Amino acid sequence: MFEKTNHVELESAEQAILTTLGGLFGRPLPYTTRLLNFRLGFTASDKHITGVCLCQRIRSKQLTLFPECVTDLPFLRILYLKANKLTTIPDSIRKLRQLEILDLKYNKLTILPDAIGDLVSLKELYIEINSLASLPATITRLKSLRIISLDLSYLNKKPLPGEIREWLKELAAKGCKVHQ
Repeated sequence: MFEKTNHVELESAEQAILTTLGGLFGRPLPYTTRLLNFRLGFTASDKHITGVCLCQRIRSKQLTLFPECVTDLPFLRILYLKANKLTTIPDSIRKLRQLEILDLKYNKLTILPDAIGDLVSLKELYIEINSLASLPATITRLKSLRIISLDLSYLNKKPLPGEIREWLKELAAKGCKVHQ
């Protein structure tokens, strides 16, 4: 069954997720052809949501909890959650097997779940400007990464495990942009 939202036809389960996400901000998420920084919106293709931007500059509207309903979007390729107040990411993120871009910068994350290593399609990961004390060893399973942006100011408090340091060097050697 399909429903129309913003002149875009979506599966009803995905429409329900959009309604839930819009409720978090007190207004519907608008359809857009291109996700923009600090804008609420979604992209879609072939009746499925492919991108979601839940970035907010308005402090009173910033998310404090990761909206787990997002992990029920099987065709999601882009997820922008920057500029919120997220402290954790749930293990259910592993369900986003097609996710290619994950932007979590400008949050309050203290840890990334081991499940981050299950995002086999991930090409870009932005985790700078958080309070991460370490990175999970499973992050080394992200073989498709082309860009990783870290803020090592917090990570430098403890040396990164050798396995992760070597992985970052290997990524850089393969042409991955490693921003530290």
